[in-house]
Order: sequence, then C-alpha cells, then structure tokens
Amino acid sequence: MDKQAEVLIDNYESERNGEILKQFNSLKPRPFAGVISLILLMAGLYAANSIFDVELMDSGYYWLVFAFIGVSGAIESESRKINKRIDLLAKLLKVT
Repeated sequence: MDKQAEVLIDNYESERNGEILKQFNSLKPRPFAGVISLILLMAGLYAANSIFDVELMDSGYYWLVFAFIGVSGAIESESRKINKRIDLLAKLLKVT
C-alpha cells in the first residue's frame, strides 16, 4: 500500500510540474514585441492625427509624440529586464 501511495504521489507531482512548466512557457515574451508595440503606437498616433485633423508635428505637440515613444521604450526596457530575471529564476529552480 505504501508503494502504491508513493507512485500516486509521484504521478500527481509530475503532472503538476508539467502543468506549471506548460503555463510558464506559454507566458514567455514574443520576439519583436517591442517593434510591434512601436508600430501600433505610430499607427495610433496616425489615426488620432487623421481623426482630429490636427498636425501633431506642426501644432507644437511634437513633444507629446516623443514622450509617447520614450515611455513606450522605457516600458519595453523594464519588461525585458523583468523577463530576464524570471528566466534566470526558473533556471536556478531547475538546478536545485
């Protein structure tokens, strides 16, 4: 009976670990996510420019465009750092 219980516990733990690894791998960042977000930002600015019929660069709001791009870049940089730290933590947990 004890041997059977150990086998059941081992199977349960391996299934649980497999599910956790599957979920972890599904949350990995996509390649070129920063480029895609920058393209979407520029498309949004173009759409806003055409909807409101205001030239952002000519009307003195060019600083707003650069602020959007700067904030987007800063967020992407922090996201990459966080993802690298999580990957290193996962490697450390696999080693131990």
